[in-house]
Amino acid sequence: DSLLAAGEGSRVRKLVTITATVFILAFVAVLLGPGFVSWNGFRDDFTATLQRATGRDFVIEGDLRLQLVPTPSLSAQGVRIANPPGAAVADLLRMRSISAAVSLGPLIGGKLEMHSVRLEQPELVLERQGGILRTLGSHLAEAKPAGRPGGLGLDVQFDDIEVRNGRVALIDAKTGAVERFSGINATL
Repeated sequence: DSLLAAGEGSRVRKLVTITATVFILAFVAVLLGPGFVSWNGFRDDFTATLQRATGRDFVIEGDLRLQLVPTPSLSAQGVRIANPPGAAVADLLRMRSISAAVSLGPLIGGKLEMHSVRLEQPELVLERQGGILRTLGSHLAEAKPAGRPGGLGLDVQFDDIEVRNGRVALIDAKTGAVERFSGINATL
C-alpha cells in the first residue's frame, strides 16, 4: 500500500508541475506576444481612426509597435499630420517617433490614460494670417470630441508630454516671412 501511495504522490506532483509550467508559459506568451506581432497591418485602421477624430490626414511611415512588458506602451515611427488644404506647407506636424506608456485598466473601461508621451524630433509648422494661427485654428474647429460620432470614442488623458529636439516654424501667410525655433526640449 505505501509503495502505491508513494507512486500516486509522485504522479500528482508531476501533474501539478506540468500544469503550473503550462500556465506560466501561457502567461509569459500573453505578456511578450505583442512584441513579436507585426502591428503594421493595423496601421491603416489606426490612422483612419485618428483622421476621423481630428479631420486631418495622418500618415505613419514607419513601424507601429505595441508592447506590454515592462510597461504597456504604443509607439509609431515617421508620423505626419497634415495641414488643411491651402496651407503654405503640407504638414502641420512631422515627428521621427512618438511613444506613449498606456494604462491597461482604464483602457478596458474606455478611458485612454497615456503616461510619459514622448515626441522625438517633432517639427510643428504654424501659419499666421491676420494675427490668427490659421493652420492650428482650422484643426481645432474640425476636431470631433471623443465619444461623439466620428471621434475616438475614448476619454483621453495625458499625464506628461516630453518633447525632444523639437522645432517650430511660424509662417506669415501675408508676407511669407518665416520665424524658426529649434532645439526645443521640454516636459509639459
